[in-house]
Formats: sequence, C-alpha cells, structure tokens
Amino acid sequence: MPAKPLSQYARDHWTVSDGLPQLGADAIAQDGDGYLWFGTLGGLGRFDGTHFTNFYPSDTPALRSASINALLADGRGRLWIATPRGLAVHSDGSFAQARIQAGQPAPEDVTELALDLDGRVLVGSNRGLYVHEEGKGLRLLAATGPVAAIAASQTGIWMGAQNSVYQLIGDKLTPHPLPAGPEQRLISLNVVDNQLWASSTTGVYRFDGSQWLPLTDPRVGGPRYRRLAKGEHNNQWLIESSRLLRLQRGQIVEEILLAPEFAHAARTLRDRDGNLWLTSANSGVMRLWPGVSRHYPLQGEDITKLVWTTVRTADGHVLAAGNQGISVVRDGVLQPYLHDAQLSTVYTLMSQGDDLWAGTVEGLVLYHKGQRVALPELAPLRNTRINGIVRDHADNLWIAANSGVYRLDPQRVLTHIRPSANVVSPMMRVLLVRRNGQILAGGQDGLFKIEGEHLLALPTPLSDPKILALHELPGGEVLFGTQSEEGLRLLRDDGSTVHVGSDQGLPAHHTPYAITDDGQGHVLVTGFLGVYRVDEQSLLGAANDRSRQVRAQMLISQNNRTHAGQRAQCCNGGGLARAFMLDGKLWAPASDGLYQIDADIDTEVHDAPSALIERVRVGEQWRSAQGDNWKLPASGRDLQFDFNVLGFNPMHLAQARYRLLGYDDQWHAPGVQDSLTAHYTNLPPGFYTFEVSGSWDGKPPESSARLSFEIQPYFHETWMFKAALALGLLMLGGLAARLFSQWRKRRNAALETLIEQRTRELSSVNRELESLSRTDTLTGLYNRRHVSEQIPGSLAMLEGHRHPRREDRVTVFALIDIDHFKTINDSFGHEAGDDVLVEVANRLSRQMRSGDYIARWGGEEFLAVLHEQPRGRYHVVAERLLGCIRDIPFQVGGASRTLTVSIGLAEAPLFSRAPNLWDWEQNVALADMAMYAAKHAGRNGWAIHQPVDPAAEPSAEASPRLLVARGDLVILHSTRN
Repeated sequence: MPAKPLSQYARDHWTVSDGLPQLGADAIAQDGDGYLWFGTLGGLGRFDGTHFTNFYPSDTPALRSASINALLADGRGRLWIATPRGLAVHSDGSFAQARIQAGQPAPEDVTELALDLDGRVLVGSNRGLYVHEEGKGLRLLAATGPVAAIAASQTGIWMGAQNSVYQLIGDKLTPHPLPAGPEQRLISLNVVDNQLWASSTTGVYRFDGSQWLPLTDPRVGGPRYRRLAKGEHNNQWLIESSRLLRLQRGQIVEEILLAPEFAHAARTLRDRDGNLWLTSANSGVMRLWPGVSRHYPLQGEDITKLVWTTVRTADGHVLAAGNQGISVVRDGVLQPYLHDAQLSTVYTLMSQGDDLWAGTVEGLVLYHKGQRVALPELAPLRNTRINGIVRDHADNLWIAANSGVYRLDPQRVLTHIRPSANVVSPMMRVLLVRRNGQILAGGQDGLFKIEGEHLLALPTPLSDPKILALHELPGGEVLFGTQSEEGLRLLRDDGSTVHVGSDQGLPAHHTPYAITDDGQGHVLVTGFLGVYRVDEQSLLGAANDRSRQVRAQMLISQNNRTHAGQRAQCCNGGGLARAFMLDGKLWAPASDGLYQIDADIDTEVHDAPSALIERVRVGEQWRSAQGDNWKLPASGRDLQFDFNVLGFNPMHLAQARYRLLGYDDQWHAPGVQDSLTAHYTNLPPGFYTFEVSGSWDGKPPESSARLSFEIQPYFHETWMFKAALALGLLMLGGLAARLFSQWRKRRNAALETLIEQRTRELSSVNRELESLSRTDTLTGLYNRRHVSEQIPGSLAMLEGHRHPRREDRVTVFALIDIDHFKTINDSFGHEAGDDVLVEVANRLSRQMRSGDYIARWGGEEFLAVLHEQPRGRYHVVAERLLGCIRDIPFQVGGASRTLTVSIGLAEAPLFSRAPNLWDWEQNVALADMAMYAAKHAGRNGWAIHQPVDPAAEPSAEASPRLLVARGDLVILHSTRN
C-alpha cells in the first residue's frame, strides 16, 4: 500500500515539446538496460530520464508502422513492438521483424502482447493468438479472430475478443462470454492472486471459475473506456479516462483525478525506481511518485493572487498572506481567514497568542481575536512597506520597514532606530533576535547589529550586500543569504564572514529567501529555484575548511529536468515570515499557495544508475557495443562512443563520466550534456578500454560499463618491421666493421662517412614514425592528438606574453564540417570522398598564418585555431574560410561541383574579465554547439555564441552549456544561407 494517498503524489508530465514523438501514447515498457519505451500514434520513443530518442519507419525499416499498439520487454532483454503492420523486435541495439515459422500465416494487425508463465511471448493479432518459440519463431495457437487482450494464469491462457473471453488449455479452447451481451467491447484482462479480471465498456468483472461476477461499486458503472493493470502487493489499477483507481481484494480503496492536465489515460507501468508511469491517448506521459511535498492552492482560479508569507498561529492554524488577503489551510486548500476590505498586500505575518500582526505595503496592522485594532502609535509607519516583525526577550516589538528599523515597546511607544553612519538605502528586510539577546538586521545596505538606539554596520566583503535571510543555528552560529551571490554566509564571532557556495557542494545559482533548521541537524533553505537541505555539521565544516564538501540535497526544484528534486513552483517570500518548521514539515509560500515539504525524508540511494555503452562508430560504420576484447583493423583509428547513464529517481540527477584507458587515464565529464558522446581520432595501435561511470549527483555508489579493444598496427608499426630494420642496421654495421678491419688503413675515412650516413637514416626513420603518430594519414594534417598536446602550451605562451593593451586580441576556435559529405560517399564512393577531404584540407591550410593550427578533428570535421585575432572580427575569419571552399568548384565524380561547409566559432577568452574561465576543450565544445546551430540554420554559414553582457564575470563553475541554457550567451549567425 502506498505510504501516502495517490492524490498527494508528485506528478511530472512529458509531451511533444519535451521530445515525445506524439501526444497519443498507448504503450509503455522498460527494457533490460533500463530504458523506458513509449509507443505512440506517431512513432516509438526511447527515454533515458532526460532525453528522448525517437524511431520512425523512415529511419527504422523493421518498424513498418509509426502507430504502436503495444510494447513488451521479455526476460531475454528484448523489446517486442506491436503495430498494425506486424510485429518487430529490438535486441542488442538493432530492430528486426519477428520471425514467422514455416507454413504459418503472418500476423498483420498486432494488437496485444503478454508473457505466459514460462516466459514465452504471446501475441494477439487480427488472426488470433500466436506464441513465440525460441529458435523457431511465431506459431498460431488459436485462430479466434481479432484478439483485444491476453492474460496467463495457472488455469491456462486467457484471451479476449469483442464480447467474450476464451480459455486455452493445451489445444482446447473454451469460450466464457461476458454477461452484458454483444453490445459491449472487451478492453483488458488481468490476473491478480490467480484470479482473472476483465474490463469492458460496460464494467469490471471477476471470473470465479464458472461465471463472471460484476464489480458493483457505483464508481465504475456506466459505459466508458476502462483498462485494468497489475499493481504491487496484489493491488491492481483501474484506468479510466480522467482518473486512476486502486483496487485491493476486489474493492476500490483509492481514487485519484488526473484531469484536466492529463486526460484519456491508457496504460501504467511501475519502473525499477518505484515510479508509476501513465500513458495517455492525447496528453503524453505522466510520472507519479511519492514526492516530498504537498501543495495547498489558493481557493478559486484568480491567477493574479500571490502568496508572500506564512505563519503558524497559537491555536495551530497555518496562515498564508499576500495580495489575496489572509488565508488559512483548510480542507486541502487556502480559504479566507479574515474579511478586511481595507487590508492591502501583506508581506509578513507574526502571531502571538490572540494577536496577529500583519506587515503590509501600507504599514503595520494588528488583529486581536480576528478583529482589527486601531493603534494611533503606528501612524508614522503608514504608507511604508513592512518587511519583518519579531519580538525580543523584553517584549519589545521590532519592525523592519522600507524606511528603517523601529521598536514598539510594551507601553506602545514607537522609536525609530537610526544607523550610526550614512547609508544609501534605509530599507530593512529581515530581523533576528538571537538567543543571547542580540538583535541583527539585514537590509539593502548590508548587515547591522542594534546597540541601544543605533544600528551599527557589520563589515561584509560584498560590494552589493542586499541581505535576504537570517537564521541562528542551535549552536549559536548565524547564517545569512544575500541577493548578490549564491550560497550561504556564516557570521563568525569576530564579525567576519565566510562564504560556502556551489564549489563546495551547495546547489548552484540558488539565492536564499529563507533559512531555518529542523532541529535534527539539517539546515533548510528556500529560494526562487526551490528548496534544499544541507547537513549542518558538513556546512560548518566546509565554512572552516575550503577543501571540504557539504552534504546537500535538493528537495524542490523549479526544473527537475536539470536539477534534482520534486518539480514545483516554489518558493516566494516578500518579508521575514517566509518559512517555518512544524512536526518535521517545512511550510513555505509559493506563487499560487503553500507547500508543505517533508524535511526529514530519507533520500539516500543504495544503487547507482545504470551505466551503459550503446554503440561505437569505427570509421564510418556503427557497431552495437556487444561483447568485449574487440580486434579492430589498423584503419579503425577514428572512434566515436555513444553512452548513457539510466535512472529515474526524481530526487537525484544521473551523471556520467568517461575515460579511455591506454590513452588517457583521467576521467572526463561530457562537454555537452545533450550528447553523451566521446570522440577519438587517429589512435595509435595498442590495447584500450573505454569506461563509463554512472552515479547519482556525482557521488558514490557508482556503476560502470567497459569495452576493451585492440587496434592492430600497420606493418611499419609492428615489432617485426622494427626488428628487421634494427637487424638490417646491425648487419650494415657489421659489414662496416669488417671492411674497417680489412682496409682500415685505406678506407678509414670512407667507413666513418658510411656510419654517419646510416645513423642519419635511422634518425629519419624514427622521426617518420613519430610523425605518423601525430599526422592524419589521409590529409597530411595534424591529428587530434597533436593539437590536444599543442594547444594548452600555445595558449599559455600567448597569455604569458599578453600586453594589457592587447586585451582586444583573442584566439578563435573554428570547427568546420563539410555539408552533405555523406551524400558524396554514398553517390560517388569513398575514394571520391577521400579526394574531397584532401582538397578541403589543402584549401584550409592555405588560409592559415604562421602560428595557426589546422587539424583533421574527425570524419569530415576540421579544427582551425587562429591566434591573436581582433576581438569581434570573427566574421572575417569565418567568411574567408567559407569562401575558400565555396567559391572554387571541386572535381567530384568527373564533374565540377560546388561544396560548402558549416562553421562553429568560439572566441577565447569570451569574457575579458574572466580570461581563464574555460580550458580549450570547453571552448571547442562551445564551437561545436555553434557549428550545429549553423547546420540547423541552413548550412553554408557560420554561427558563434556571444555574451549578452561582455563585461560580465561568470563564476568558475559556469560551463558553456549552462550559460547558453540560462540565456547569458546568444547565438549569432551569418546572413548567407
């Protein structure tokens, strides 16, 4: 039984905009590798938790129809795909049509798939029921006509047709008509605890061995579509168009409404991580999982209403306030609590006994037992926004306002506490009464402490120290957060502060709105991007030792596609009362209500996500990554590995890293997260192992996948060649020695000359061998290995000799890809393609200056590295390179043909104030992204990413992918298409 009601489960929704082939998804399965497969009306989609890879008949001939009726994963790691035009199977990375036994009719419209108790695949089709026999293929078991549903139990194989169910035992076929008559349509069969259930357009039925007994619950009556699906622990699901019901022992024990965002539900699947997946006929797919929060929305549908603050009253009510007035949590929603037409937008609340203080945009308001109390003493606060209210140990009320800090003493005397020095802005946002009685205030101009009648500024190292949150930990340590930086700051006893940020494990780009603790050793932080929890002791340890990492976990995230945690639009916070703890739950305001978050939820994982190597491209040929200890020919030196890390745990992010043992033992993270691919060009002969590691959030435990292979050497690289060469040289040396011995008096000078000549020949051979390992054998250009070793040194030399006046000079990385090159190979042969590659290399080489690099990067890609270029003049370089290819026709296949290239550019450094932000590999990754943008823009052009703010100074952890995703970089294109 679920730990909490399904109605409170978190929901994540994927549609066409997320990559699903089509909204109508009627089939789902999880294969042996862990991929989720979705069969839609417009194609087959494979999902890895982040990205969809889609298959259509146009690119997958074995898939004869884009409309998928059913999917099934068997015990051998195969995926069976039912379509209106036959049955396909996916195994070991490839698709094929299912084999039919000799003499058997082929199924045409395949409608349903199931496994019998022996693990055999059962296939329902327009002809009847088939079984797949290993090593033989499909055989027709029962020619019943169209089969709509299949189930297997200890009492035989069951199949459903239009309005009847058939029982097959051996060769005996027994009909069991449904009781409602021929007007109904059978939809599904399900076996739970060895009992057979059926659903049809008229109801749900259980077979007792001799007759069908209807489920009499009125919630399942009436004509409608309904499908049964197997659940856990003898539960089963009843799926209807707009709702999901859970049945246990024949009774409905829970109901969850899916509409309006998800209608016409079709099928369910429980994945290996415990998530419940639903498909829909017109709404995509949805994941249901326990989540970490419960949402209490505002009553009504007025989207202009916002919640800014929340508080708990003395009588146990949870209140929320904003521009909708003051509301109370009741019956799962926020309902009106006080009716006060004069109340303006509320930014903060404080409850004490029968009193409720409301800080509004127009001053401070007091309610006593729900009635507004007029306080003339508060007149100076009219028309000023109140951001925070606290009460100290002496019963003074302290008020943080846009106009400063105020104290209302027990005698109702209001005092304005003024700063001891001039401040640019008097605005105060937050107040903190410490356990030792000290009062801290945070505002627009930084952090202050209150002594007597004055505000004393505390030094902070920030140029723009807007304080948003203050909190004292149980041990007396003070944490605060600012608007100008991510992470948290710790206030030391001597008044100094220390910062802990994403470089030590806190979530990146998270500006704190509220900080609190659960009293159990965890600090909870809310912000616009969500909510995270951090271990208190690890946080204090990281503050004292910069080399230490914190233990942090995202609980709520605005976008769980790129961040871990439950997806929710949380959190807001206008004033001081932005969050509070109650019974292990964190209450926090959001735009459209309140969130109650399970702060003490156990998010520890014991199993790592699955790492796998999907396929390998050797030269121009793709191979499935099956087997091990491959032997590749001497020509197989350009390799591409496609890999993945599979996991569907919403509270963690599956992360990958890779390395090629025998070439580079260092681990690398994928440079472009949308493409988990590793490229290697012109590898020398030898033994290698490509290894992929997968983990949650980059932390143990880890899984791994490995593929070992050997690249055979060319003859001139073999030990036999080298031994023969050495033996020949030794023989020549021996001959020289004998001649020297015989004619040493007459030939001494001649023999010395001969020895010197042979030594030079040996040196020349060694230099040639070294050159071959660094040179592309086809084009004569440097290869990827040579450039990878040369670029860091040349960039370091340029940086070391850079004059301050030369800051306008940059290095330009240009990744050049020949457009439609595959067409040349396919139409004219690889020899013609090789000729084109050689000519392109020659033309590009002629455009290089002394000190520039041009290399073959892989396949039809070339990398140009041009130093000391004027910043912003990248288009001159790009047009020159475009023109040298486009403007002079090539001789291809005996005819003159115009070829073009697409160029991705990157300037380094991209930000003048951050010259060492990225290494050369990240700059090449940025150029790679730009090159694909040029391709998508129509080819025969260039593209480049440029900063929105050239004077910005991004943090060291800001990757190219991150800056593009959050809009800090924009893409510029050439005007030519």
